[in-house]
Amino acid sequence: MVTEIYCKYGSCETVSVFENAASFVMIKYVFFQVEDEYRVFQEEAKKQIEDLNVTLEKLRTELDEKETERSDMKETIFELEDEVEQHRAVKLHDNLIISDLESKYYEFLL
Repeated sequence: MVTEIYCKYGSCETVSVFENAASFVMIKYVFFQVEDEYRVFQEEAKKQIEDLNVTLEKLRTELDEKETERSDMKETIFELEDEVEQHRAVKLHDNLIISDLESKYYEFLL
């Protein structure tokens, strides 16, 4: 049997070369498992990032549409307010003309 001597922290022990080889194989196996899990994790993370980017782009598009709609509504409100003001001015003018005609009519009757 082939053995090696390992010393660690002041104490030494004899270890079989086969034990070292078995430990190395086990460490290598665990490393490959961790590497595979990490690869799967990376793929899932990339997929989630892609999904989130698609969702973000949809939300940005919706936001742009809502902002355009809001802007159009503000313009429509401004135009309607202007129309109301014009109607008020016309009505006031009509009322002044009516009042003027009524006063002339009453003057004519007197």
